[in-house]
Amino acid sequence: MPFQFNSETRGIVMAAGDTADLYVSVDWAGLADGDAVLFAVCDRRGNDLMVKAADVSDGKAHVRLCNHDTRDLDAGRYKWQLRIVTSPARDDAGNVIADECSDDVISVFDDGELPDFRLTRTGARV
Repeated sequence: MPFQFNSETRGIVMAAGDTADLYVSVDWAGLADGDAVLFAVCDRRGNDLMVKAADVSDGKAHVRLCNHDTRDLDAGRYKWQLRIVTSPARDDAGNVIADECSDDVISVFDDGELPDFRLTRTGARV
């Protein structure tokens, strides 16, 4: 099953271990070059299971989910969250450091409105 995004519910369906490209923009946030977004897959209680960072360029961010990001997650229903980090600090490798004390971290969804993220299983894990 290829990656699917429902624009009405914001629900995502994809096969565990597949690759998917998400292009993220948040109209009300005024994303600026130098900002970053953190895309997180969460369990039903809202605990992060996987987090991917992407830099903002021209008002949007490209989040690439790779094989290793989801292949070890069980098939099932999860939630996803998007956080905006304005002018984030970076470590020596250039990775985003989302330290709540020094950076503005803004969640796009409240926990009661986190969209669904459903993983399906294919015949073999590779």
